[in-house]
Amino acid sequence: MRPDRTLLRWCAVVTLTLGISSAVQADDPVPASLAVYPADVNLLTARGRQTFVVQASYADGITRDVTALAKATLTDPTLAKLDKNVLTPLADGATELKVEFGGQALNIPVKVKDAKADRPVSFKRDVMPIFMRAGCNQGSCHGAARGKDGFRLSLFGFDADGDHYRLTREFNGRRINLAIPAEGLLMEKAAGKCRTPAANASRKATSTGRPSSAGTRPGCRPISRTSRRPWPSRSIRSQRAPPFHHQYLDRDG
Repeated sequence: MRPDRTLLRWCAVVTLTLGISSAVQADDPVPASLAVYPADVNLLTARGRQTFVVQASYADGITRDVTALAKATLTDPTLAKLDKNVLTPLADGATELKVEFGGQALNIPVKVKDAKADRPVSFKRDVMPIFMRAGCNQGSCHGAARGKDGFRLSLFGFDADGDHYRLTREFNGRRINLAIPAEGLLMEKAAGKCRTPAANASRKATSTGRPSSAGTRPGCRPISRTSRRPWPSRSIRSQRAPPFHHQYLDRDG
């Protein structure tokens, strides 16, 4: 029984591919230097969080992000928690982050302060990033020039003070209810209790069983041409305007 030529070709392609991959891995160049950004880590309060990036530089001038391939360890793991490339505080003190890749090693100082204390909530640092991430202050939402549904935010949060005023004082007791905070519009919308007008319309259409409103949309009537001559007749087009005499412009005459 003769072997199938197609099967032999596929085996040859797989063997060649594996050989090339092994050669590339064997010839992987060694980095000339290693850099970690930021160069030092400072974790403040229990909300502290720092992400680092590892960059390898080669002799030919090429740089490569090797964060996922580098090995990172803490000298004292009781002071900070290391999760992939993210550091969070555990206890006050100072330690070092050791990063290794391609025969290169680098030590980064890590300082932790007030690890058990919780800093006050900041509107600019804690609330504004939520608006940015959710897209609330984009041009297609409340960041438009005239806002949306009566509420306007500065585009991409360039005016944090103005946004704070509009949220807290533009409509007293509506968006933030100091007497009953849970009943404020901002809290109800965040909890999913309050929907936007578009969401309410979609929910109403879906609940009625006709989300597409088939058969209720106004249709288009066909247009029929009643005349075979869309342009004026030759007799009308050949008419000329009466002569214009200069005596009509003589106001003193």
